[in-house]
Amino acid sequence: MENLTFDFGKLSNLLPPLIWRSRWNDYRNIGLPYSRGSMQNFDCEGKGPKKVMFGKRVGYEREELILWLNAKSDESRDA
Repeated sequence: MENLTFDFGKLSNLLPPLIWRSRWNDYRNIGLPYSRGSMQNFDCEGKGPKKVMFGKRVGYEREELILWLNAKSDESRDA
């Protein structure tokens, strides 16, 4: 059986340089997985992507987020 993986790097042209977690649901329609709440949980557990804080707002740099998503995809494939 062939493993199917998704290269989240393909989203690079569709995402802004900084993805705000507060607007996460706006980006889900272009292919980002997980819910906003799941991202909050990943962050609280220290398992989320590297984040950027602006006041109380949490954001993710596009490249860091894509690297993290690809790593998560690899983890789930290997499990």
